[in-house]
Amino acid sequence: MFFRFTRAVERKLAAGFYGLGRRVATRPCATLAAAVIFFGIFIVGWITSFEFESDGAKLYAPPDSRAQDIKAYIEANYRQPERMMYLLYVPAGQSILTTARLQAVRRLYTATYESGSFQATCSRASPSAPCDAISVGSLFGSPLPSAYDALLALSEPARLARLTSIEQSLGGAPALSTLLGGVVRAANGTILSARALKITYAVYESTPDATFKTFINAPTPAGLDFVVTRRTDRSVSFEVESAVSGDIVLVAVGIFLMIAFTLLALGKLSKIRSRGLLGLAAVFNVILSMVSGFGACLLLGIKYATINNMLIFLLAGIGVDDAFILVGAVDDVRRAAQVRGIRLSPTERVARALRTAGITITTTSLTDLLAFALGSISPIPAISIFCSYACVAIAFDWVLQITFFVACIALDERRIDAGRWDWCPCARTPSAQVAHDGYNDPVDELAAHGDPGIGMHSLALSEQQESTSSSSSSSSSSPSSSSSSSSLPRPPSSSSSSAGKQQQESSPPVSSSDDSPAASSTSSSSASASSGISPLNPPATGLSPLPSLPATDKAEFDHASDDSSAADDPGLISKFMDRVYTPAITSRTIGVAILLIFLGWFIFSVFAATQVKEGLDFRLLVPDGSYMLEAFDADEAFFADGFRVEFYATEPRPWHDPSVWRQLMALRASLLASPWILGDYGSWMPRFEAFAASSPLYSGSLDPATGIPIPQGAFYAALADFVDTNSLERDILLTTNNASLHSFRFALTARSVFDTADDKASMRAMRRACDDASLGILPYHPRHIFTEQYEVVVPGVVLNLILAAVAVAIVLPIMVKHPITAAVVLVMVGLVDIGLFAVMYIADIQVNSVSLINLVVSIGAAVDYSAHVGHAFMVLPGNVDRLQRTTFALTHIGKSVFFGAVSSIIGILPLALSNDDDNDDNE
Repeated sequence: MFFRFTRAVERKLAAGFYGLGRRVATRPCATLAAAVIFFGIFIVGWITSFEFESDGAKLYAPPDSRAQDIKAYIEANYRQPERMMYLLYVPAGQSILTTARLQAVRRLYTATYESGSFQATCSRASPSAPCDAISVGSLFGSPLPSAYDALLALSEPARLARLTSIEQSLGGAPALSTLLGGVVRAANGTILSARALKITYAVYESTPDATFKTFINAPTPAGLDFVVTRRTDRSVSFEVESAVSGDIVLVAVGIFLMIAFTLLALGKLSKIRSRGLLGLAAVFNVILSMVSGFGACLLLGIKYATINNMLIFLLAGIGVDDAFILVGAVDDVRRAAQVRGIRLSPTERVARALRTAGITITTTSLTDLLAFALGSISPIPAISIFCSYACVAIAFDWVLQITFFVACIALDERRIDAGRWDWCPCARTPSAQVAHDGYNDPVDELAAHGDPGIGMHSLALSEQQESTSSSSSSSSSSPSSSSSSSSLPRPPSSSSSSAGKQQQESSPPVSSSDDSPAASSTSSSSASASSGISPLNPPATGLSPLPSLPATDKAEFDHASDDSSAADDPGLISKFMDRVYTPAITSRTIGVAILLIFLGWFIFSVFAATQVKEGLDFRLLVPDGSYMLEAFDADEAFFADGFRVEFYATEPRPWHDPSVWRQLMALRASLLASPWILGDYGSWMPRFEAFAASSPLYSGSLDPATGIPIPQGAFYAALADFVDTNSLERDILLTTNNASLHSFRFALTARSVFDTADDKASMRAMRRACDDASLGILPYHPRHIFTEQYEVVVPGVVLNLILAAVAVAIVLPIMVKHPITAAVVLVMVGLVDIGLFAVMYIADIQVNSVSLINLVVSIGAAVDYSAHVGHAFMVLPGNVDRLQRTTFALTHIGKSVFFGAVSSIIGILPLALSNDDDNDDNE
């Protein structure tokens, strides 16, 4: 039942592609115009709907994560500034807190603070308030540069003592950990020196990029005896964009090399049979599919992301591979026709090639399409965008291959028959021209047969099976199989007579009633022993015999020209596959060795998959030599002790109620006791209690247990005075008339972690403490957005692999006609992907959204190439043994797969010269 169904599917597809091939080849110019116009329309999407997404938080983190929800709440209720930072440091053993160096720091601080670009965009507590900036000077009461005067007025010992006092009043050492780095302390905790100092300027999110770039590119004042590094919250995005822009030249070089390789692979050393112009058409076909496919996605509202640039090489590999298969199919048809003494018209050659090659490229395209379509439901937006673009572009490429490129092949075949030169079609060699009235297209016979044939390439034109001495020998040992045995015809030599080349039509057509490998008989083994399968020696199929040419026409067909040898030569790669690679790989000794090698690699890969770590080192995202590398190193060296985490009250509560206030203070105490929290970052609640206790207005109405004013009116009146006195309008949001507390935030200093597992543990511990308190308070830090991707990245890897396996399992058994072959292809895809984990382990590449996208790309390439070989293996009828199938698959499809893979590798190689380490790792 299954085999009958798959045969029926293949026959329907073969008939459909045969008819399509004839229609396209009959009217190639009209097909070309229609394809270019139709797909060209989608290019409008680049003009009318282009939107570029470069925000890493929106690309590489789940959109519905808790961190994203908190971020949305913050953006709706708080004006969240962005930062521009100086990080200054001195050599080991020295201090940046000396008077001379602090005077230089003040000049640097003032130059930026008083600049017009900063004053126009800075964050302020109120329109009349000074711009927000944080440095050691602001510890003395104001962000204004004049605050440094109070610091510089002190002697160096008094200055250090004052800084120690401020630090202790704010909760201890963690309070200054984001301002001073490399701090040396006395045994009693007094600050003795500091090697590094950080200055942070706050601007609003609406600030234009030019302000950030002006800050980054501003010249460093001369005469400074400390190192100045700069960074902003947009620096990584700027550097990624810069790296991508710098790689455009390398991408262009890669595309040029792919074009050159395609032309060399399709071309021959012949004026006529070279296919250089067809190679250009193949490249244009790929480019059109990408540009129009991407344009269609833009019209659908799917934003473009930098990661989509990787699709260029994946789609180029798939498209060029399909082009090689179509051209190879036409060449096989031409060679098989010459073997049989048949002259087919360009239309018939193209139709016969498409009826078999069309099924091959449909199998892989449909499998890739489903794999990427299922991958588009990934919870990580970058992967979803990548798969959506890949899905549409692959669909467009498939349609263009069977229309646009087939029309180009038809025109090229007409050119060859007319004896016209490849690169100069206006010139021709008359001796190579074929008379049009000499074509023998058995169209009526094919229609009467009702089946365009099962097989591929030269199978469509192979001879009817006939009895030979070798088959008789085989039948004597296996009488039951005598009717299905045959000798496989060899190509005629140039010295053979025309009559000797005539096909014999006395034997009836062979019935292909069972295409499963189980139908293989003993006689087929004997046949294969006496005659191998190669591009010049195609096996027999169940097609009805085609008419032979009269001797006079045959002589005309064999008329020698400067291109006759090119017509017969299957190519070096096919010869290598047929004469070297296939005999070697089918050898028992070499086969066992290969299996053992890959078994060892598989075991190592499984081990490596358990050792690969999660994480994303931002150093990999910036080019070599970037100023950000120095900033990253300095930040890690001097400010690795802690970072500020904010806690937001997102739900209304009766905060004036002493019992609720006790819960709030208990939560703060619980967080401070956590091993992931270093200390307080000047949270306002203890300060408010101290303010209320010291105020004559409220000290008489304090709750004895909590120290807050009661009742409700006194609490909110005291809180409003506290906010005004300390300029905390952006941290404590009171409702109209100060009747209640809408929201607030406080900050603690979290311990810096440099391992993804610790990062996740820290985030989970803070969230768990807040959830247990049930106060609607949630922790937030921008890094949580990226940390949260690791909650889904491993499940995302597994999900994408499973979905790809489902796509392969659905399509391939039907298209390749046997579940076992489909299972083998599925195993090969799995081996490729599991093997990539070993490569990641060896190259120390971490698992993250970027590397996951590369795994998705590998799924597409592995499915494409493996499915091609699997389909070619199963395309022969059931009376052909495995050795013949293997030989046929490698010699016919192996060349095209080889060219497709090599073209992709050649295109990617220039990126090895990229300054972007992430591109190097992705290779």
